[in-house]
Amino acid sequence: MKKLLILIVPLIIIGCAQNAQVEFGINDEAQIMGTSGNLAMRVLRIEVPEEDVYTVIWEGVKYVEIPIHSSDFISITDTYIDINPGTYDEVRITADSLRFVQNTSRKTLIDKTFQFTAQPFSPIVIENGDEMKLVIYVASSNWFDSGTGELKPNHKPFEGAGLKVYYEYR
Repeated sequence: MKKLLILIVPLIIIGCAQNAQVEFGINDEAQIMGTSGNLAMRVLRIEVPEEDVYTVIWEGVKYVEIPIHSSDFISITDTYIDINPGTYDEVRITADSLRFVQNTSRKTLIDKTFQFTAQPFSPIVIENGDEMKLVIYVASSNWFDSGTGELKPNHKPFEGAGLKVYYEYR
């Protein structure tokens, strides 16, 4: 019996070592799918912090319409751009002319240039030779009421914006 136990214990340990470990996450745009309209704006600049200053990694004028409550990837840069390897815990976006677009109506929410930051849940590490897509999650349910088409009282646009590595599933 003792010999049998000695043989079974290592098999149990080996069997347990093959179990997977899973991290669970949640994404609010997947909770409420629908056609609530779009948030439209012109993106002017993307910056990353390096030491005590922000460094511009992309600059231009890109009009984007972001479907509300959608996980679609809408490109800002239209192609891969160079970025220094490092650990990133924030990006700053400069944009202007934020509007709510639904069917044929357009409602201006911000009619001037503004900035917001987006932070990942944990820092994103970019190593030499990496090629990845990063998506800025605008978190519209935090600051925008799609029922009224208005900014929520006492909230700032893009409040709670996030940054994620984007994975395409085919």
